[in-house]
Amino acid sequence: MHHNPVYTPDEDRRNKIRELAKETPLEQHWDPTGDNRQKGAGYMKLGKTKEEREKNLAALNARRQETVRKRQEAGADTQEAASVIATASLKRKERNEERLGLMTAKRRKVDTAKDAMDFLADMEVELAQRM
Repeated sequence: MHHNPVYTPDEDRRNKIRELAKETPLEQHWDPTGDNRQKGAGYMKLGKTKEEREKNLAALNARRQETVRKRQEAGADTQEAASVIATASLKRKERNEERLGLMTAKRRKVDTAKDAMDFLADMEVELAQRM
């Protein structure tokens, strides 16, 4: 028999939770200082307060707009970049398929040689039994 009771706090507990929610600020952001993982190229540490975070995000957006503007000035075409990436991906896929074919042929060759050696060993045993 499975019994899964549902937690229902009493009225005093609910009032304490409501009071605590009124006292604590709603905007709490994650603090990455204790995080020990690899961050990656796109990582940016933002401020702890709302003002700091807004300032950091505004600076990030300004840098993004500057990058977009410089790309447009340089004549960088996103469709052209996408086609270059697709071509590179296709070449990599073809190269991998070619390697797979070479490995399969090599395995087949080894299996054939092994089968031939097994056949010769069996023939040797058979001839030895006849004599």
